[in-house]
Amino acid sequence: MHETEEGIYRSGVGTVLARPNRMVFAGRRIQNFSHEAWQLPQGGIDPEEDIEKAMWRELAEETGVGEDHARIVGVTDWLYYDIPKKFRRKLWQGQYVGQRQKWFLLEFLAEDAAVSLENPGVPAEFDAWKWVPFDHVDAIAIAFKRALYRKVQKAFWTEIDRIV
Repeated sequence: MHETEEGIYRSGVGTVLARPNRMVFAGRRIQNFSHEAWQLPQGGIDPEEDIEKAMWRELAEETGVGEDHARIVGVTDWLYYDIPKKFRRKLWQGQYVGQRQKWFLLEFLAEDAAVSLENPGVPAEFDAWKWVPFDHVDAIAIAFKRALYRKVQKAFWTEIDRIV
């Protein structure tokens, strides 16, 4: 958690899982506010949890991809986004006004078969996934995350080209 003048922000992590040619993993959330909203893997940091460990945990829970399937290429500073007021009560019981997240750029080192949306012990987050151009992740996201995704795109705009 992080408190600002605007309110309390939930601490989280996000992942840009990339393969060559600027293609990145996007999942379609099972529970969402828009039928065709896609997102990059992301989730909360548990109390006292290391940020990098939280990223690997969330990525494995949501995609089945672990440390043996990817390597870290870059990481952002904290990036913030607000949840629209009409959704705050539904998300996290209204406790937060949004999230602050550290985003990681990962190079995917495995075959597509390493991706699994159903992983033991955790409810599935996504009901479908696909590779999308990095340049378009903001366009496929739910509206209130688009500005955040543009910040992530800007942060990794040149670094993603190191993935060949």
